[in-house]
Amino acid sequence: MKEDEFIGLLMNSRPLSRNLLTTLIVVVITLAGLYWWFQSRSTPKKSELPDSETTEASEIWRNVQLEQTISDAVSRTKWITALVISPDGTHLISGADDQTVKIWELETGRLIRTLRGHSDAISSVAISPDGKRIASSSDDKTVKLWDFETGNLLQTFEEFMLDSSEAKPDSSEVEPDSSKAKPDSSEVKLVAFPDNQTLIAVGHRQNPDNDEQTIKTIERWIIEKEYKRLDPLTGGLGKVRAAAFDLKEQLVAIASEESNRVDLWHLGSNKKLTSLRGRFPDVQEIAFGANDDGQWLAISGNYTAVELWHLTIKKPNDLQRFLRIKESINSQEKVQIISAATGIIDSLAFSPDGQTLFAGSRDRSVKIWNISNGDLIRILKGNSSWVEEIAISSDGKTLVTGSTLGEIKTWQPSSKGLTVSQEVAENVRKLRSSRQCRQCNLNGADLRNYSLGEVDLQWANLSEALLNGVDLNRANLQDAILFKADLQDANLSDANLSGANLEKANLSDANLEGANFGGTNLKDAKLKGTIMSETKVENKVNSPEESSYE
Repeated sequence: MKEDEFIGLLMNSRPLSRNLLTTLIVVVITLAGLYWWFQSRSTPKKSELPDSETTEASEIWRNVQLEQTISDAVSRTKWITALVISPDGTHLISGADDQTVKIWELETGRLIRTLRGHSDAISSVAISPDGKRIASSSDDKTVKLWDFETGNLLQTFEEFMLDSSEAKPDSSEVEPDSSKAKPDSSEVKLVAFPDNQTLIAVGHRQNPDNDEQTIKTIERWIIEKEYKRLDPLTGGLGKVRAAAFDLKEQLVAIASEESNRVDLWHLGSNKKLTSLRGRFPDVQEIAFGANDDGQWLAISGNYTAVELWHLTIKKPNDLQRFLRIKESINSQEKVQIISAATGIIDSLAFSPDGQTLFAGSRDRSVKIWNISNGDLIRILKGNSSWVEEIAISSDGKTLVTGSTLGEIKTWQPSSKGLTVSQEVAENVRKLRSSRQCRQCNLNGADLRNYSLGEVDLQWANLSEALLNGVDLNRANLQDAILFKADLQDANLSDANLSGANLEKANLSDANLEGANFGGTNLKDAKLKGTIMSETKVENKVNSPEESSYE
């Protein structure tokens, strides 16, 4: 071939080479993309629910376990009246009816020291933000300041004692039916540290002009180098039933005795912002919380309910009257759904992120709610008596409960059994929002204390799922896989379980009344204590009689 002919051939073939090269590149990119897609589908990412960014913070408390018992139940004289955890989460301070304040090592439960000096039951304890000082108040009407490291008593404040002050009430703030009181009826309900240099105490004390009246009062002291009393803030005549303090916003909430009134004070401006009127005629306990939605105030009355108030910040350090009332969380209704006892709520606490509300009750339980949707996440049982006090650590990972018999327990979320695929985690969220998850993979999902009545889970894979205590009334579980699922205490009345695989499932004490078990596999299922009247079990693979009742 001649040189000019060869060059001409090359010139004519260049467009073809470019087209071929472009095609090859597109094919390689497409194949790589397909390979990546199949790999991501076939190998789902693992995530532990407590640490997953896509999981609501409250959900870690669905799987919670008793960590340790710091103090055993003894007697009524050891009644736990106050609990607070140090800012660094290493120590617990408790107050009790036996007139003592105790410092515990939280991780080990070891008693570090006992502070003695009060002559009556402890009513409140607090620890300064830097963790160096402890404050305590007592029914002996005194407030004491202690050194945390040495346990030495630094100062005793007696402003709530009879004739120790001449503060006058605000005549415009007279609480109806609460003005009369017996002589020397002063009480201190709350102590708190607004900062490391200031101490406050909230309560009511004798009116110096009329010994049949009491004045709602916020006492304040400078405690930096020398102890100096500041002018008290007075809120009219009446008695204080409960009080709460919010460190970040410098807010004080004061609930009046035998009333539905809660006063909101701002320490920065030394002013009362407003008075809220709740639905409960007698407020029992109050607590502050804050999350991305704003500031919250939880109020419990002498009932089995908690009312949530949403407070809006109009500008820094200035709160408007409530913008709206979030739908009340009624514990009685929730408890009935999960077949647990009811009880008056004596203690309240928010998690540090404001997403979770804890309520200690007289039915010896702690109820845990997700604030964002009102779901009852878990009911903790195992306390020997009324849960009078609760506290939550600053990292939100340790809950402490104190009972009327002196019992102190610590609880922590457990990661055991909570490692599930991202697919399962997403399906749990789908189930909660849409109430149906047909053919879903919910293998190992923790669905305890959910209300899943009338939910559609046909063909779903619920193998080894935690469903104990769940309301599945009228749920569609046709052909669902429930192999080794835990359904103890679950309500399956009128549920459709036809064709479902319940092999080795735990159905102990479950309510199966009116459920359809046609063609269901009950091989080796545990059925001890189940309620099965009018249950349809025709054409089943294994009858209840052939299953385990032990």
